[in-house]
Amino acid sequence: MFKNNKLYKLFSGFKKKQIFICVLISVEISVSAYIPFLIRDLINIITYNNNINKVISISEILFIITILHVIILKIENYYWHKLRLESVNYLRLKMFESALVKPKSFFDNKSIGEILAMIMDDTSIAAQNIVIGMPMLFSNIVNLIIVVCVLLSLNVKLTIITLSILPIYIVWFNHLNKTLRKTSKSERENFGMVMKDAEEKLQAVDTIKVFKMESFMTRIFKNKLDSHFKYVKKNLFYNNLGSGLTRLITALLPILILTYGSILITKRQLSLGALIAFYTYMSNIYEPLSNLSDYNLGLQTSLAVSDRIIDFLELNIIKDTGKINISNFKSMEFKDMSFGYEPDKLIFKDFNFKINKGDHVGIVGKSGCGKSTFLKLLLGMYPANRGQILINDIDIRDVNISSLYSMISIQEQVPFIFDGTLEENLVLNSPIKRTFLNKITDAMKVSEIGSFNKKISLSNLSVGQMQRICMARALLKNSEILIFDEPTAALDLNLEKQIQNNLKYLTSDKTVILVTHRTELLKDCNVILDLEYIINSQSEDI
Repeated sequence: MFKNNKLYKLFSGFKKKQIFICVLISVEISVSAYIPFLIRDLINIITYNNNINKVISISEILFIITILHVIILKIENYYWHKLRLESVNYLRLKMFESALVKPKSFFDNKSIGEILAMIMDDTSIAAQNIVIGMPMLFSNIVNLIIVVCVLLSLNVKLTIITLSILPIYIVWFNHLNKTLRKTSKSERENFGMVMKDAEEKLQAVDTIKVFKMESFMTRIFKNKLDSHFKYVKKNLFYNNLGSGLTRLITALLPILILTYGSILITKRQLSLGALIAFYTYMSNIYEPLSNLSDYNLGLQTSLAVSDRIIDFLELNIIKDTGKINISNFKSMEFKDMSFGYEPDKLIFKDFNFKINKGDHVGIVGKSGCGKSTFLKLLLGMYPANRGQILINDIDIRDVNISSLYSMISIQEQVPFIFDGTLEENLVLNSPIKRTFLNKITDAMKVSEIGSFNKKISLSNLSVGQMQRICMARALLKNSEILIFDEPTAALDLNLEKQIQNNLKYLTSDKTVILVTHRTELLKDCNVILDLEYIINSQSEDI
């Protein structure tokens, strides 16, 4: 419940809209409460007085109030659903923002499928129950109170019979709550595993086709779905138990009321108009009871999901623990540094290496020797297990990471391209002079891809084109440090030579860190770091 309270605080900005809906609800319920008294008077006049003028007068009032009630109800529904959708999008945005500021280690332990399941699916459940929950609870409690007051005004004895069901209702649902919350949490976690499995297989669709594994992979995914469905069935079972009791009450209670009401009429303790008005309006007690049932069951699901959401929002958020801002680059040094993703399995042991301002460093070595890990360490994505990583002779843990990133541009091995225009992908919303933009895009042969206004995405670009866009993007940031990870791996030799010559000219005054298997690119580097040799040397020492 503590975590759920945190989620309520997250939606504090929606209070005014919640209050507005509650006001609409109050007006709508108050208007509808007048209708049964008009029905009672209308039937009594028809039955006992047969006064046509009064019948017409009451019918006109009933007609106007019914239209007014429907109009208010539709306005209420519009704002109700608008608030629901706004709250879901708000929480999705918060979750997405939280994902972007988490350290790299978080993504090593979570699949993208699991994260997407929380961002897109869990948020929908939680936001609707948290934001709509308060107006729903208010609406149904107020509705229940007004319905009871109206029913008491029509007949006290019939109202007592109607209210006698409430203790049964409360005891039953308290019994279901704990079990439903546990099964809901398990179902959400298992759904994340289904998303993970689907993501993995869709990413490897080419391999699956070549190896003709469609049937095999479909069977694996079916097993995942079947496993998830077991949790779905449990939830369905407990939800049906809750809704089943509500339906039983709504089916038996009217029969009981009509039977006892008829007895009261024969004893002249109740008019026919009062009984019909009571019977007609009594159905209004079903809706708040049913809604409170749904709210109660939904709340248990929401509580389970809320735990996952709060854990996600609070887990491993990157904070600038360092207070020292750096405005220019002088050197970066690995000093007796040891690191391993698992403390007892070190990748680097007592590693020493220094990069000075203006160096062009070539990083070489076979796959798996630690090249990507080296880049992640110098970017501060992981802390050293032992020793130090120094920026300008300052421990990287004491450096404000944002100030470090302001000096770095990177072109990653896997190109990052998003749906948008070519220019949007290049400048990333930064103000860049058109002359500089043209200079860089011409040098990286990006202008050959199309105009700046051309819509691009992963589906309409080759890998080589994506690499050129990402290289141009790194250069356009005009940072002191440039990191290129296999920048020309997908380029033909002729194009690679042209870009290499342009890179040499454009980065002459920069510090460049280049990861590559292409020996031709290493000719422009004044420092070569062979990580394969270093790792092998460490293994011999160990």
